[in-house]
Amino acid sequence: MNASKIVLIASLCMLSSALVLAKSGAQKEKNGYSKEYRQYSITEALKSNEAKARLTPNIGLYFGLGNIGGKELIAGFAQENHKNALKHFDSIKSACDEAFVITLAKIQQKVQEAGGNSAVNIVSLNSNSTQEYECLVRALDVKVTLKASFAK
Repeated sequence: MNASKIVLIASLCMLSSALVLAKSGAQKEKNGYSKEYRQYSITEALKSNEAKARLTPNIGLYFGLGNIGGKELIAGFAQENHKNALKHFDSIKSACDEAFVITLAKIQQKVQEAGGNSAVNIVSLNSNSTQEYECLVRALDVKVTLKASFAK
């Protein structure tokens, strides 16, 4: 396949993504691209092969504000991850799930480096749900931002 065909296909993919978001009532960013917040199941994402491969069972994950699992709180922080939604994903949900799992893996790494053994009070940036995480879907990528605290 020559370069002009690849560019044409990529352009059509970007255009179709933008049209889907525009039809769904998505908001516009300052740069003119559409954006939309979507909610996806935490449980489903944690059952994925990606979660099984990336997350360590040695660092506990407690979702929802006030859920510290009876542990001593150390400090709070936020972590985010972007995924190119047009690359190797069969759906926006799968891109969001992978961004969510990678964000959790980064949280686990920070907890371990801080000497903790759990991440507690894990919530999305704009939601305190214990059942769903929030994914920002834009024309070219998706982003998951989580807030959490370290605990011992």
